[in-house]
Amino acid sequence: AMISLFMHGGPAHMDLTDPKPELTRLDGQDYTGEVVYSFVNRASKKLFGSRYQFTQHGECGTALSELLPHTAEIVDDMCLIRSMHTGHNGHEVSIRYFHGGIPAVLGRPTLGSWLVYGLGTESQNLPAYMVLTDPGGLPVDGVTNWSNGFMPPLFQGTVLRPTEPRI
Repeated sequence: AMISLFMHGGPAHMDLTDPKPELTRLDGQDYTGEVVYSFVNRASKKLFGSRYQFTQHGECGTALSELLPHTAEIVDDMCLIRSMHTGHNGHEVSIRYFHGGIPAVLGRPTLGSWLVYGLGTESQNLPAYMVLTDPGGLPVDGVTNWSNGFMPPLFQGTVLRPTEPRI
C-alpha cells in the first residue's frame, strides 16, 4: 500500500524529516543573499533553524526528528523523498508543480493519479486513490490537487470526507 501525505500548511520538512545543520548553525542571523518576496510587507531575511533534535534510525540510518518517534520505528519500510524542489516563489504555482509536474498548469494528472496508473491497486473493491480532506476546508486549488487530468476517471482521487456523507 502507498500513503502519500501532502499536508499543505503542515509542519516544516526541516522540523520532521529533513535536517538542515547549516541552517540550524546560522539560526537567528540575517540571510546575506538576495531574496525575492511574495509579500514584501511580511518579509524577513532572518534564518530559522529547527528547534528539534535529529537522530539516525533503522538500518538505513535515516535522520528523523524527535517529533517522529513512531515513524522512526518503521523508517526502513518507508520511501522518504528529500530531493524535491521548485524554482517558483509562490504556494499555488509550487503546489501545481508538485502535483502535476509542470508549474502553473492545471488539468494534468496529479501525483496520485500517476502512481495508481503506474503501480495499480491491490483491491478491485475499493478506490485505488483516496483523498482525506481537511475538516477546515480544501487546499489551494481545491479538487485539482487530486485530478485525473486527461486519464480515465479511475485515476482520480476519491474524497473521504471528515463528516457524513463520507464518500
